[in-house]
Amino acid sequence: MSRSITIAALAALLLAAPAWAQSSKGTSCDQLPEIKQAFKRFDGKPADRDRAKWQIETAEKLCKEGKADEAKGYIDVAHGLVLKDHKH
Repeated sequence: MSRSITIAALAALLLAAPAWAQSSKGTSCDQLPEIKQAFKRFDGKPADRDRAKWQIETAEKLCKEGKADEAKGYIDVAHGLVLKDHKH
């Protein structure tokens, strides 16, 4: 009896996994508008500004292509650069 419950629970988790993965994919791309807005007030070093701009542009392109997993790294770097600038 407990074995069938365990198997049923595992099956339910596996079936729910694609829905969970899909919902978590959008979270990084959903941050882009906020990061872009903060980037407009970027006062840091020109090299950091250029890098953040490139990261944002690349992430936008990937998000539009539906590649949210690939965009996450670019979004994280851009977010870090914008945060670093706003801590001054």
